[in-house]
Parts: sequence; C-alpha cells; structure tokens
Amino acid sequence: MHLKGTNGLYRWSELYDDSYIYIQDLEKIRQFHPNGKVFQCIDENLDYITLKFGNDIFRVKPELYKVINKKVLPIGSVVKLKKYPDMDAIIIDNRWHGEKKEPMYFITLMGKKKSKRYFLEDFIVDEL
Repeated sequence: MHLKGTNGLYRWSELYDDSYIYIQDLEKIRQFHPNGKVFQCIDENLDYITLKFGNDIFRVKPELYKVINKKVLPIGSVVKLKKYPDMDAIIIDNRWHGEKKEPMYFITLMGKKKSKRYFLEDFIVDEL
C-alpha cells in the first residue's frame, strides 16, 4: 500500500462508521469536516494512515483515502500571483474542485483573506 508521500482526499463524514477514524482523533475530525480538503499522507502503518492538513493531523483507516495525482501546494506555502507578481501571498486553505478535477486554493494577500478561489494556473509556476 504505498500511500506515504501522496496527496489525496478523505471522504469521511458522520454518515460513515466511527471505526474509520482513530478514536483519539474522532472528535477533532468531526469538527474539522474533511470532505473536499486535499491532505498530505505523512505516515502509514498496518491499520492507519496519518493525514496532514496545515497544522492538523489525523489518523484514519486508508479505505476512504483517494490519491490524487496532481501537484498540490501545502498550506502555508508562500506564492506569487501572476496578477500581483511583486507581492507574496500565503496559501491558507485548499479544496478539491470536482468539476475541474484539481485543487483550488484560498490565500491571504497583504494580510487579508481573499474570497476568490485560485488555481495552480494563477500562480507564477517557476517560483513554486
């Protein structure tokens, strides 16, 4: 099962059995609402994989994890937008865009959260 080092989606909701989530992480993931977020798989063992989203870490069963084969910029990455190449933006959130089949990003620019969704094509790629 080589999932460590991949990016993917974890499609758990309260409709699923709690046994998919490590018991000590269950309350945290209930409040987090993981559907649609793009995670990094940072560890795996026989029973659980460890997923990271920004500073949040969850241990979950791998059955609901779906690897995505797209470049994903981690939360906290400093990026430059094509529209504002002289300013640094910080990625603060991501979601999976089901129609485009790629990650979309939410950023802060000059310390202010932008409501617009951004895609990899909006960033200066040679900077990444």
